[in-house]
Amino acid sequence: MDSKDYLRYAYKGKEIVGVRLSGMGESFTVSLYDGVAKGYTQADVIRSNKPKTGVAIPNKKQATLMCTVMNDLNLMLEKAGGQIMSGWYWTSEAYDVMDSWAFNGDHGVLDLMQDTRTLAVRFIAIHQ
Repeated sequence: MDSKDYLRYAYKGKEIVGVRLSGMGESFTVSLYDGVAKGYTQADVIRSNKPKTGVAIPNKKQATLMCTVMNDLNLMLEKAGGQIMSGWYWTSEAYDVMDSWAFNGDHGVLDLMQDTRTLAVRFIAIHQ
């Protein structure tokens, strides 16, 4: 996957508001910054996720796309004056009653984490 084909800046007027990703049947914009709180549990994620409003926490498929282009995504976030993705982030998808999917911004990997752990979140805007 050549990330040049899948990544571009998202604008509101002339201001960069995020990085838009398209691929794997998905199209969404990654926020320039992490969510306000650094310590989200999976229960917090479920309460915070509002996909019907157009703003959401990435699902597993969206996180997989982000992981595939993580190095280039972080470069674009940094060039836009945003915050690079570093450490672990929740997805909105549970695996079972004790674990949920999370992804790592440093290494671009997806793995299971215990729901009681506190991780960061990065919101996305979903495009129809």
